[in-house]
Amino acid sequence: MVLPLGVDRFGESAQILLQQSRALQMMSDLMHRRIELDTQYIAGLQALAEEYKNVASNDVLDGLPTLVLTQLEEELESRIVANDDMKKYAESLPDISEPERDISAGSVYLMKAKQGYQDVMEAKSEAEASKLSLRAWYKKKKYARWDDSAKLPGEDRRYRQSVVTQHRTAEKARSWLSNYPLVVDQHKERVEKLWSALKQASIANIDLATSLSCHLSTYHDQLEEFSSQAAITPVKEACKEDAESQIARPAAYHNYCIGGVKSPILFGADLFLPENRLEVLISELYRGYSLKLCPWGDLFDIEQTSGGIVQYMKLSSDSRKTNVRVVFEFELCHYNPLLPLKREIPSQLLDIPPSRNELASLLDFKLEEDDALSSDRRRRLAHEISRYTPFFECLAVGQPHSNYIRAFWQKWDFLAGCPLPNGIERKLEGRVTVVKVQKTGEKYYPSHWKE
Repeated sequence: MVLPLGVDRFGESAQILLQQSRALQMMSDLMHRRIELDTQYIAGLQALAEEYKNVASNDVLDGLPTLVLTQLEEELESRIVANDDMKKYAESLPDISEPERDISAGSVYLMKAKQGYQDVMEAKSEAEASKLSLRAWYKKKKYARWDDSAKLPGEDRRYRQSVVTQHRTAEKARSWLSNYPLVVDQHKERVEKLWSALKQASIANIDLATSLSCHLSTYHDQLEEFSSQAAITPVKEACKEDAESQIARPAAYHNYCIGGVKSPILFGADLFLPENRLEVLISELYRGYSLKLCPWGDLFDIEQTSGGIVQYMKLSSDSRKTNVRVVFEFELCHYNPLLPLKREIPSQLLDIPPSRNELASLLDFKLEEDDALSSDRRRRLAHEISRYTPFFECLAVGQPHSNYIRAFWQKWDFLAGCPLPNGIERKLEGRVTVVKVQKTGEKYYPSHWKE
């Protein structure tokens, strides 16, 4: 079947309108989204400028921070003006959604009319091809009475139905096309409004680019005038003053106990060495086993000739072994005892060495509170003393009842804070402290005792 010329192009008017209308909607949406993004960007720049405003207000780096912030504020002003103009132009954009729905409906009407016409042409072609059989049917039925078998032939019936349907679709198409001139005029008006808004927006962007270019040009010229040497000069001068200040030099200590004599510091403060001094002195106690105690009155003399703790620890053991224990014990005197024995021992226990189970009842753990030595370090120090030295008196410097202190040295696990298991005691073999099982003589070394 050959269709008349122009049938295949029928409905293009609505399709073209629909495509252009959707393009208008796309450009309108794009403009609104662009304005939203620009507004968010401006808000971000404003927050950034406000955040760093106080920093830039300080006259540092030869005014460079202020220069940077000023450039940002000028850029903000230009962008705000351009964004406000864009919002004003966007308000003039036409509403595309309602006309697009009408054009879309008209396109459907025209497509249905086109399909109806094609159906008529196809049914007509079929009927025309069957005209001999249709005439024969008519001759046969012309004078016959009508009954149930006298239905119209299928070719003619389909032809009739397609024509009736085409009448309805053609009527709707003609009705929409009758308003076509008005639809086109309205569409043209929308195109011109959007075109005008785009031109105005383009001018606003050109003005923005011109303004930014002017600001950036001035900003660049000001950056060229900046001198890093001039900015760093105050830093160098301040550093020189700090380096020459007494604050950056070691303060002298004057011992006013002996008339304000200038002296190094050997004890009375647990100095911050790579290893804490108390732990270092414990190891020295082990190396200097044969110790001769010196009078407490000579402590300041020892201190004055020591050169300080760092120099003192560099001396050979022979040069200082007679002084290590007294320095260590004097240092411990400034803290609560490592072994916090109760100040009052029940009279019935004074003459009897305490049993393993009675040891814990002799301790007053409140003495560990509010002390410079933490509980953990206190236990580690006591453990090191019991491990390396026979000087159990160091566990409770200045406290009586040495028999009780000895009992702790023999039977107490200082790291765990509880008695050693039954049948296990600490002993001195020659110069070495060992913990053994009494029955077997095997060494005892639990996993929580670290090397």
